[in-house]
Amino acid sequence: MNKRIEELSTTVDSLRTEMLALADVESPTDEQATRSETIVAEYDEAVSSLASARALEEKAAAVRTAAADPANRESGFGGAPEVMFKRSPFEGADSGTVKRMEASEVASRALTAIESATGYSSDWQERATRLIENSAEVHVTTPTEVARHALLTGSPAYHRAFLKVLQYPMDFHSMLEPEEAAAFRAALSTTAANGGYAIPFLLDPTVILSNTGAANPFRQISRIETGVSNKWNGISSAGVTAEWKTENGTAADASPTLAQPSVTAYLADAFVAASFEVLEDTALANSLPALFADAKDRLEDAAFATGTGSGQPKGIVTAVTAVTASRVSPTTGGTFTTASRADVDAVIEGVPPRFRSKSSWIANYSTYGIVRRMDQNGGSSFWANLGANQPNELLGRPQYEAYSMASTITTGSNILLAGDFSQFLIFDRIGSTMEYIPNTFDTTSGRPLGQRGWFYNWRVGSDALVPGAFRVLKL
Repeated sequence: MNKRIEELSTTVDSLRTEMLALADVESPTDEQATRSETIVAEYDEAVSSLASARALEEKAAAVRTAAADPANRESGFGGAPEVMFKRSPFEGADSGTVKRMEASEVASRALTAIESATGYSSDWQERATRLIENSAEVHVTTPTEVARHALLTGSPAYHRAFLKVLQYPMDFHSMLEPEEAAAFRAALSTTAANGGYAIPFLLDPTVILSNTGAANPFRQISRIETGVSNKWNGISSAGVTAEWKTENGTAADASPTLAQPSVTAYLADAFVAASFEVLEDTALANSLPALFADAKDRLEDAAFATGTGSGQPKGIVTAVTAVTASRVSPTTGGTFTTASRADVDAVIEGVPPRFRSKSSWIANYSTYGIVRRMDQNGGSSFWANLGANQPNELLGRPQYEAYSMASTITTGSNILLAGDFSQFLIFDRIGSTMEYIPNTFDTTSGRPLGQRGWFYNWRVGSDALVPGAFRVLKL
């Protein structure tokens, strides 16, 4: 192992151990509190340096391997130095050739494209990288499709072409450079909707949630899966039962009962219309991806919390409250006050032990306000504020604000939920599209309104794979 990598690995392990130890301290000293605030930054910096060192080592190894291949050497120059040229990951990446590539090559090219992309935040690039790497670990065929989508819509040429489509939707074809036109034609073949334009991979709200600080915590803590079909299918089991067996006794049949949970991706959309004057006099078109991302975030927050599962994703509250055993009744029906500390305890205590250690809380901010006022003595064992951009902890488990959780204290309200969100799955059907509508018409007269529009659509689904991994306080 490279000495630098070995040293950084040791540093990361040491900082991780120290950070976990500090997090377990119930009443930290001033020195420990100060250290808690600084160690996170040191840990992040060490992890980043380690990732960079490993990437450099991998590239160096690839260069050495290529240099050893006689096909990569120029002949006839005696002892002349060998010259290596770094190829663009998008070279020759049209829809036909990419489809015929090996999955490993497509994924490698896509990761290189993400790493070399400029003008994007490191957070976006990290999420895009993790999306491809994680799906490669879980699925066999999906990585090819996800990476293929990234490769065809992630090139700088396609990005430039897409911006010209937004700025000049009527005559952009005459403005495309040859490279941009080729990238645009290749990407259109991945779009099912006629007239729709696939949003560039690193701008696609379907791929990456840009705002990690929004009051929509579900994409931060839930299990995220991606694919190119309309449904995610999995396998679940209640587990295998072990036994104590007597000598020469017959072993009991402990074969598990398997189930196949599925999550359907539903179609969602947003439409923006603007007058000819607004589109001509402003840069509204350039802002559309960000505006649509915000609309998507707000729509999904409501669906992931309380969606019905009919024509829209099923929310975690909907899924959990449908199971009687997962509902916790309050001490006093229809009320939740500063005297309801026992009800908070009952929620987390009701989560099965196998899920409790990985549990998180979600509730509306107003509910957390009541919970905070329960802690009269400021005891960190009940409500802890770790700082350093870390979520607060309630009874030792992180808590997140969910705007769409019920805030009204009344009979029947589901106001506080805890559980293991790795058992709540969000399924993204990769690839959102934006379609230009050159003119809109009055629904009564049928005459043009002098407005143009952009129609954005994506597909997403969600559901609790194991509702028993959660408990909700239902007043």
